[in-house]
Formats: sequence, C-alpha cells, structure tokens
Amino acid sequence: MEWDIESIIDEAEPAEATVVITVKGSLRSEYDLLEAQLGGMTQAVTSLAGDSPATGIAERMAALTEQMRAYERPFKLRALTPRRSWRNLMAKRPVKTPGMSDEEYLDAYHPWLCSIVAATVAQPEMTQQQAERLADRLSDGDWKKLANAAWEVNDESREVPFSVAASVLTRSSGARSKRPETSDNPAPGSLAGSPEPSPSTSTTSTTG
Repeated sequence: MEWDIESIIDEAEPAEATVVITVKGSLRSEYDLLEAQLGGMTQAVTSLAGDSPATGIAERMAALTEQMRAYERPFKLRALTPRRSWRNLMAKRPVKTPGMSDEEYLDAYHPWLCSIVAATVAQPEMTQQQAERLADRLSDGDWKKLANAAWEVNDESREVPFSVAASVLTRSSGARSKRPETSDNPAPGSLAGSPEPSPSTSTTSTTG
C-alpha cells in the first residue's frame, strides 16, 4: 500500500508516555522494614495462619500495599511540538565554563532540567517553579525517573512496543503476533546520551 504524505501528516502526533510515582515515601519505608522482619522468620512461609506473628506482619504489609497504591500519581508526558520548541529548550542548556565549580554548574543545570519537565508533563500541568518544588520533595530516584522520561519522550524515537506476555496469550487464543524488527542504529540527527544529573546526583553520571 502506498501512503499519501498528507494523510501521514494528518495522522502524526507527538510521542507520549506515562510515569507513575508513589509520592508517600514513608509507607515504603515501613513496608521494607516489615519485609525484612518477615524474611528473618524461618517458618514465615509455612505459618501464615492462626496466631503466627508472621500473619500479622503479612496483613500489615498488604494494608501498606493498598495505601501506597492510593498515593500513586500518574504523570502524562507529551513530546514538545513543533520541534523548534525542543530545540529552543536545548539551546538554553547550561554550559560549564572554566573555573565554574560542580556545585555552581548544577545550580544552573537543575532549573533548566525542571523547565524540561514542566514543559513536557501535559497532566498535571505545572510551572518550572512547581517542578522545582516537586523535585525537592521527591527522592532522587523518583525525580530521575520523571526527568529521564521527559527527556526520552522528546529525544528518542518510539517504535511499536512488543510484549512477550501479551504475545503468548494471543497466540494461545488463536491469534498470531510477530516481534517487530529493531535497529541498533540511532536516528539521523538524534542526540547521543541523556541529560546530565540533577544537583542531588554525582556529576560523573549521565542521567538526569
């Protein structure tokens, strides 16, 4: 089938992604502590009934799991369009000049990274200042998860995903699924690497 370029243009839309972050970190801390206690009970697996101490721990862990799910917050990201919007943001990327300390550089870099997150997160909408406040409240790992996703949805090409589990299920029901071919070569004009670290990470890292 031959495609008409105008129909392709009409169908084209920016890449999107969704990142889910559990914003209540204290719940995970208690869960991890209980999990360690449960792992230390030699008969925990076989005595999860009756009055076993392990039963109470397991029940509390289940309750914490439900609470953590209640504090999951989705962030819907959408690539910036037109492309010059992304290029304009990239042009503002701070440059570490001679004599500038790592701390000074990161003080300039972090607000720029927050501007990318603010511009890319479509829901919930946020300003750069709100992104900075969010970054100050999240753990470094959760912030990097969000910042890296904002970078990647703009800078990386998105192919049709392939799920092994879904493929097995559809084949078992009579459908057929073929794994798509992928290329190891980067798209022409793509930028190598990912953003540099936010202030809470090592300057030797290459993730934001």
